[in-house]
Amino acid sequence: MIRVAVLLATHNGSKWIEAQIDSILNQIGVEVQIFVSDDRSSDNTLAILDDFARDERVSRLERVDAGYGSPAANFFRLLLEAPIEVDFEYVFLSDQDDYWLPNKIISAIQEMQLNKADCYASDLICTYPDGARRFLKKSYPQTKNDYLFQGASAGCTYGLSARAAVTFRDIIGRLGDAVRKDISHDWAIYAVTRSHGFQWTLDARAYIDYRQHGENAYGALGLDSYRKRWLLLKNGWYRKNVLVLASVCLLSKEQQKIIDAVKRWYFRDRFFLLSKVWSFRRRPIEKVCVGILIVLGLF
Repeated sequence: MIRVAVLLATHNGSKWIEAQIDSILNQIGVEVQIFVSDDRSSDNTLAILDDFARDERVSRLERVDAGYGSPAANFFRLLLEAPIEVDFEYVFLSDQDDYWLPNKIISAIQEMQLNKADCYASDLICTYPDGARRFLKKSYPQTKNDYLFQGASAGCTYGLSARAAVTFRDIIGRLGDAVRKDISHDWAIYAVTRSHGFQWTLDARAYIDYRQHGENAYGALGLDSYRKRWLLLKNGWYRKNVLVLASVCLLSKEQQKIIDAVKRWYFRDRFFLLSKVWSFRRRPIEKVCVGILIVLGLF
């Protein structure tokens, strides 16, 4: 049986966590071990996790009183501290508020094996409190520079070979906690692994009910999600992520020129970036949007 480590970050997730853990434990064709890191939950999450502690397939990392302050920081802690190098063939990431179809993990592994890939991401099904469902496509064709400017999909769809996960852990560990706290973990995984030669496969199928609610960190769709993303862009978060992640990526000469242009941000640099913008994102409309942001100097 294929051994799989699932890294689950929690924070005040009592509304969803029981169903999500059950959906992970009920995966077919694989043997799972869940590693949980909780970020100072003040609701009933810890009590629910205590109940699951009776199951040897659920392990909780020691709680840190200071907390982490963001889902990304919590996931980085899991990636750095969970014993993923011991007796596991694959590592998957899990949000606390989704629901996995029973064949989610085995289908991802089969897709990786079919495409000789070490890393996997997929499309999603967004589900809403009123019962509505909407397909969210992320599996647009990869480009040579997309990983410098975006992640592969929502991190909760990610699966990595143990080799890729350990490589990522060793590299991202070079960044301090204060730096890691403010960068996107799913984008970081995609950028670091791709730049170090690991093959990704992006699956056009969806095996996750990606719950949308008022407590999502960012959300997938809707005006509020766009507002949050606009604020991140306005505050320089996006540009900071590009530059920080580039510092731990293996870059070609052309990619280094792109990063240098982002860093300097002179007027002539914006013209250079516009000439390369079609390789910065996968989805066509997002290529156009990034180009507009560069023209307006808002990147």
